[in-house]
Amino acid sequence: KHQRAFVSRGANICVTKFDNDGSETVTTLEVSDPSGKGILFTPSKLMLHDNEDSLLLLDPNRNDSVFRMDLNRGKVVEEWKSTLHDVVVPTCHIQNREKFSQKTGESSFICANNKDFFRMDPRVSSKSKIVESDIKRYTKQIGFSCLATTGKGQLVLGSNKGELRLFNTASKINQNANTQFPGLGDPLIGVDVTEDGTWLLGTTKTYLIVIPTTIPDESGKTGFEKRMGTHKPIPRKLQLRHEDVARLDIRKVHFTPARFSVDEKTNEHRIVTSTGPYLITWNFTKVKKNVLDDYRVQRMKETVVDEQFVFGNDRSIVVATKNDVKVKTLKDKS
Repeated sequence: KHQRAFVSRGANICVTKFDNDGSETVTTLEVSDPSGKGILFTPSKLMLHDNEDSLLLLDPNRNDSVFRMDLNRGKVVEEWKSTLHDVVVPTCHIQNREKFSQKTGESSFICANNKDFFRMDPRVSSKSKIVESDIKRYTKQIGFSCLATTGKGQLVLGSNKGELRLFNTASKINQNANTQFPGLGDPLIGVDVTEDGTWLLGTTKTYLIVIPTTIPDESGKTGFEKRMGTHKPIPRKLQLRHEDVARLDIRKVHFTPARFSVDEKTNEHRIVTSTGPYLITWNFTKVKKNVLDDYRVQRMKETVVDEQFVFGNDRSIVVATKNDVKVKTLKDKS
């Protein structure tokens, strides 16, 4: 919305504003808790919220809280507790209530830990902001490791066993998964989903998986809305060719969480990830046609730590490296 990128660098957040001509660092914000005691922390997760006027932060050393930074004031101003009856419900992951709800005034959001997921809402009157009617708890450790939401608020949760669970959480959260994919056995470090919920994108360290969720002969219904049963497809595997790994002298492939290009008006067209200094993109239109080894590799000057498409532009990618943030324009014509 405001064409900004946020990168955590220790107890600071680098805010970079970009335009058609490149990028320009605007400011650096210090991350300290709202107690006024000047206690600094290094956030493990960042998420835009509330018309992109706020940034939600997680402190890995305090998993009972979500912190809100007011971007207009440039400081952390609130701490929201995640407890039930004075018992901590750990918050390890956060996600928007719907895929693009950070651009709206939607106040609630989704949180998860190893075996629970739940909704938090700052409008809850108590110190804890968990919505008690909107929590799903498992008795055993599932190992939830990542999550994503569709434009309707449906939820996909990935696990460190490679599983993907689909929930129709558009109205209520405390329900069982409609569909579960076993994955290919390797831990998932990231998951994304198309706005309409028809495709999943999972990331492991060495490969990506792409899965269609539309159920044949069900009038366009997906695995979020109904059990897929015997209609569950085999995941499509995206990975680098062995000859490219050798040619580029990549000693160890370690992908960053892959993402679809983002646009509210048109379908997703590309997928982006990285390993080391290499930015890698797939043409998603071709992937849907089962063309899985057609990708483009572009080398950056240093190791890439995160990347994401510019909103509404599938040829421009915001790339964060260890020391810089740039907008990279794709040069291929596919």
